[in-house]
Order: sequence, then structure tokens, then C-alpha cells
Amino acid sequence: MSQSIEVLNLRTQRDFQYIMRMESQIKGLRSKVRQIETDRKTLINKNFQEAGGGTWEQKAQRIATER
Repeated sequence: MSQSIEVLNLRTQRDFQYIMRMESQIKGLRSKVRQIETDRKTLINKNFQEAGGGTWEQKAQRIATER
């Protein structure tokens, strides 16, 4: 019985370590996704400004008020 509990304890410790590593990786991925979203929005705004259309938000507001 004692050996079974010891085996379960070791498995639980390994599982917990795995979860902690995965949590860290997921946080890193979330950060990368946020940065990609920010970069994408910045590029969209930059492209609209270069095209003479103002920012994306300004363009959307103009379209909404025209209707």
C-alpha cells in the first residue's frame, strides 16, 4: 500500500511540473499573440494613413456616419 502511494505521489509531482511548464509556455504564446495583434493594427493604420484615408478607426467612423 505504501509503495502505491509513493508511485502516485511521484506521478502527481511529474504531472504538476508538466502543468507548470505548459502554463509558462502558454503565457509566452499569449504575449506573442498580443504583440502580433498590436503590430497588425499598427500596420493597418499605417497603410490607411499612407493611402490618405486616415486611420482605420477614422475610416470606420466615416463609413458609419455616412449611413
